[in-house]
Amino acid sequence: VTNDDSGPITILNTGGAVNVNAQVTVTTAAAASGDENIQITASSPLNVNAQISASGWITLQATDDGGNDDDLTAAAGIQSTGGGLITLNAGHDFIQTAGTISTAGNVDINADYDGSGEGAISQTGGNITASKLFADASGAITLTSATNDAADLDASSITSGDIQYTDANAINLLDVDT
Repeated sequence: VTNDDSGPITILNTGGAVNVNAQVTVTTAAAASGDENIQITASSPLNVNAQISASGWITLQATDDGGNDDDLTAAAGIQSTGGGLITLNAGHDFIQTAGTISTAGNVDINADYDGSGEGAISQTGGNITASKLFADASGAITLTSATNDAADLDASSITSGDIQYTDANAINLLDVDT
């Protein structure tokens, strides 16, 4: 899906899982309109298997469908080339297996977005680069790629769980709660 004219890309699915298997991009021509954003919402699991890129903000959300399977899995890059906010909301778990999540702005990752009391953030591949990284989950937060690079970290494991974070450089801890 490519928008090379004007306006954002907005996808809302109220059915089963959403698998992003082709690149989703807002190009420079669309950015000239000032609305260079991407929003993808799934009422079930959301699997990012191909690059997502925009110069504005990007919001990806796997909302609650009544069960604890509403995971958001990032297996490809998610990039805001203009430093926009990247928001990743998972009804249950957020899982990064590959790809770079990057912006000159902030990345905000929320697991247990449905408020069920179950949800974790895990990183088994890929990395995150951002000015500020916000990570909130009811369970454990495990972001341990040696190439993560955020200037500031604000993390909260609300109900239970440890917070593990690895960064390639120095990090400022804004607020870390378990």
